[in-house]
Amino acid sequence: MVSCSDVKTIDEARQIKVGQTQIEVLYLLGEPYEIDLEIGHEEWKYRLETDSRYYNTFIITIKEEKVTKYTTY
Repeated sequence: MVSCSDVKTIDEARQIKVGQTQIEVLYLLGEPYEIDLEIGHEEWKYRLETDSRYYNTFIITIKEEKVTKYTTY
């Protein structure tokens, strides 16, 4: 079960930009529900509300403490 506080809105996700620091991401979105440690980067995962019943995953790639890309699926 996903709690409401864990779910981010599309408007919150739109605030994320390439080049932002991980501190800025934490300020805007809070802690991710999962962090995958890859070679050379981290992938921070957030749940993104698509409507009242469904969610997408919003992934932010962090390298050297900065956002290098982001995507949803």
